Amino acid sequence: MVYSFFWKRSAFFLLILIIPYGHACAQSRVCFNNRSSDNDINFPLGETESLLHTGNYAAFFYGETHTRYFEPMFKLHLVKMLNAEHGIRDVFMEMGFAPAVVFNKFLETGDTSLIKIKVLYTTRYYMEFWKQLYNYNKNLPEYKKIRIHGVDFEATTAFFHALLLLLPDQADIPDPLTVTFQKLRRYSDMTAMNPKEFGERVKEIKNVFHTHRDKISKLYGDNYRMVNKIFDNDITMTDKLRDIKMYRHIQTELTENKIARFVGFFGGDHLNYEYKTSLPNQLIENKKFKDKILTIRGLYFNAYDNWSHETLECIGVYDEKEGHTLYERYRDSSCRAILIPSSFKDDILKNSADFYLLVNDQAMP
Repeated sequence: MVYSFFWKRSAFFLLILIIPYGHACAQSRVCFNNRSSDNDINFPLGETESLLHTGNYAAFFYGETHTRYFEPMFKLHLVKMLNAEHGIRDVFMEMGFAPAVVFNKFLETGDTSLIKIKVLYTTRYYMEFWKQLYNYNKNLPEYKKIRIHGVDFEATTAFFHALLLLLPDQADIPDPLTVTFQKLRRYSDMTAMNPKEFGERVKEIKNVFHTHRDKISKLYGDNYRMVNKIFDNDITMTDKLRDIKMYRHIQTELTENKIARFVGFFGGDHLNYEYKTSLPNQLIENKKFKDKILTIRGLYFNAYDNWSHETLECIGVYDEKEGHTLYERYRDSSCRAILIPSSFKDDILKNSADFYLLVNDQAMP
């Protein structure tokens, strides 16, 4: 969950570190700016690597704010950097198994009609993220191609869309299931579905699949395992055990796909070191990743909030007064955003992450 607070005064501001840290650090911050008049950004690879030392880590987490402008492009360039430099291909995102099936199919085909599902990652600015990721991905050798992993709750018509995409080509639907698959196609074509209706439709399809389990298993073949994952996913948006269940899914994906290194994008609170059950804190217990986890937390200012549909003066900071202090401490007109380490022991940022990305999210000319 992302907590959002208004500032009393508005300002067009950017952020820069003015507090030095350490005594021998060659790189204390990275400055990001717009590439041109579009929404893309300049991503200084050498400076970013010099600050993060990505070769030392196996798990990379970015605590996102679900904002619309800077964040999709930052995530795109981070994925490309980690893939190009270290061959990291596995990307975990805050979505269910079903949307991941849809996005992986898009990365395979480039067919934008696939991305008609209404989820957080299909807004206007994320469409550019996916298109650029497809263009990057299509020229990669098979062993480096990007794979999307969903580990969160299922929602929207992606659930039904995925069940159709998982069918083998020219699948022969047996007679007892013909009507059910006609319904699946109808449901998948819907652009939106309220939670109550969604729950009813899922229950309806699940009962039919359970009744004809043997036929369904034969029909889907090797993809039947993913069908089961989608149906067995019991996470809900308000689940008090959401982080624990998401981590359980992460562990399953790591094991089944023999993943040694990955990058994960989740809301900031799911990655907060100060929360005992946050995803990084649970991953630390895995010996393969102990001391090999890097987290970046996003703090956004003048940002459009996807939940309230308003531009808020601060997202990702828990107190209005702290937001004002951060503004006074880090502002600079030379950077759209800065990436800074937590090692300078800031009294506000504390130790919730290893690095902080401070962003003015206003679209810039």
